[in-house]
Amino acid sequence: MTSAVEPSALVEEPAVDDAPVVEEEPPVPGERGWRRHGPALAGYAVLTAVLFWPVVGHLRTRILSDGGDGAAYLWNLWDVPHALVHGHNPFDSREIFFPVGAHTAFNTNMPVVGVLSWPLQKLFGLGVAANLTQLAAVVLSGFGAYLLAHHVTASRAASFVAGAAFTFAPYRFLHAAHYDLSHLELLPFGLLALLRLYDRPTRRRALAFGALVGLTFLTNLYYFVFLLIACGVVGAWRWRVTLRRDTALRLAQAGAVAGLVIAPLLVAMARELVVFHSLDPVRNWAGANDYSANLLSWVTPSSVQRVWGNLFGHLNDRWTGGERLAFPGFTILALAAIGTLWGTRKRRGLWVSLGVVFVLLSFGPYLHVTHHQGGRFVRYGIRYTYWMPYQLLHAVPVVNGVRVPGRFSVVGILALDVLAALALTRLMGRVRRPEWRLAVPAAALVLVLVEFFPKGIVTQKPAIPRPYAAIAADPGHRAVLEIPLQWRTGFGEFGDTHSDHSIFLYYATRHGKPVSGGMVARYPKRSLQAVLDHPIYAQVVPLQEGDPRFVPTFDAFDLRQAGIGYVVYHRNEGRPAALAYFERLHLPVLADDGTVLVWKVP
Repeated sequence: MTSAVEPSALVEEPAVDDAPVVEEEPPVPGERGWRRHGPALAGYAVLTAVLFWPVVGHLRTRILSDGGDGAAYLWNLWDVPHALVHGHNPFDSREIFFPVGAHTAFNTNMPVVGVLSWPLQKLFGLGVAANLTQLAAVVLSGFGAYLLAHHVTASRAASFVAGAAFTFAPYRFLHAAHYDLSHLELLPFGLLALLRLYDRPTRRRALAFGALVGLTFLTNLYYFVFLLIACGVVGAWRWRVTLRRDTALRLAQAGAVAGLVIAPLLVAMARELVVFHSLDPVRNWAGANDYSANLLSWVTPSSVQRVWGNLFGHLNDRWTGGERLAFPGFTILALAAIGTLWGTRKRRGLWVSLGVVFVLLSFGPYLHVTHHQGGRFVRYGIRYTYWMPYQLLHAVPVVNGVRVPGRFSVVGILALDVLAALALTRLMGRVRRPEWRLAVPAAALVLVLVEFFPKGIVTQKPAIPRPYAAIAADPGHRAVLEIPLQWRTGFGEFGDTHSDHSIFLYYATRHGKPVSGGMVARYPKRSLQAVLDHPIYAQVVPLQEGDPRFVPTFDAFDLRQAGIGYVVYHRNEGRPAALAYFERLHLPVLADDGTVLVWKVP
């Protein structure tokens, strides 16, 4: 996604305020940035291949997805370019939650990633395209953090460690199947573009910064908010430069560029808010208090670590796992402490400030320390003592949709990684023999990789049951009713609640017809109620639950009148009452592979 900005424009001289402590060999006059920094990019590609070998080694036979949220992201990746190619509005879908549909401007649909991956989808298929896109995000995230750290330290070796620590942090593996959250590269590239703009405010640098801000908006709204806050910290830290006329002019130009890039999605969002009122107001913490980092989260390893992860399973389950994870690694914590104490004010100040701001934001509305949160104040019926800055964001409409504060940790981790690079640079300078200096970052890199090496990578098989090909081959565009029937939103599951059936969305990429169920991050309550009150669905839900008191009355004619053309029953899900009822309707069987049974509605 950063390909829209010329990478060579992002690898020039470091900022004056961030002058290096240890001078490396000066760049050769006329030497291109890619030649100087290309080995680092290649290094991240090799490390990605090693840590993600279950995907890299099986590129066509495994997909970097968990079959749950990941399957929904696969549908998102396919749907946006598919809609554009067919002349449809990609943010106004009738292909899910049929027949009500869904406005998806606030969904995690990653329009820029979908569009950029479309040629790969046509060449290699959706699964391979998803793998290549997500693996590229891993490599570019490390490279972006490397370039950012190099801008501060001018040490390639120390910066390489910082990039590896950032892109392979436990946060990465927690969100490996969350495609939009995997694109961490936008954060370091965005900050680097801003720092370079402050160093020399030119039109070209304003264009680069504005484009990166816009691309972030079109990829992940959380990271867009994070980047804006981080830019605000930079602007406040370098306030004298911020107030200069030339800087203000270039920032305004960058804002204009960003506005042009985000305009299509921004218009769709405004339409949803003003015309459709499709974003329900947040009237309580909306889960933010549960999705916040615990104080222990910053010092507790992830249970998915290969060597000693099992030792921390209990802590992860109770207080520090899932969205509460914020661990940057003990090696990085130690080095960041050295960088904070040992670095000069001009070099360390900005990164200490960024780290403090985002660590505090990661704690959510109030501080949790294990299961303790105090009881001095009460809000939304919950007692707590230590107020946290996230409450300021919670007071802003729309922005309070950022309801997983634990994710703020990723920028805090980035700041700690830069501080660690500063420490490594100083430590290298203490080594008297130049030939031994690389031993310091090499040892740090080994420790970081050992700390972060995961037990495994989540994957799903790319195969789609053969009966879906029969649906695809059948003419018409009537909807597919899956049994079990389920709808998912960012606030819960409806219909069948026994397990996650997002995999049906991935199957829908094969037949390309509307589906009765679906998954979106945001869905207004009135629209959800309209779906639940649908005369067919209101009977299917209790039917598939096997309620003996419920007697359904719909028939084949009712199904057809509702626009449903196919009923798909999954035998491995075991809904015998639903199977018996649909068999009594004597619908013709379109396809049956012994596990997936498809009836066609005549």
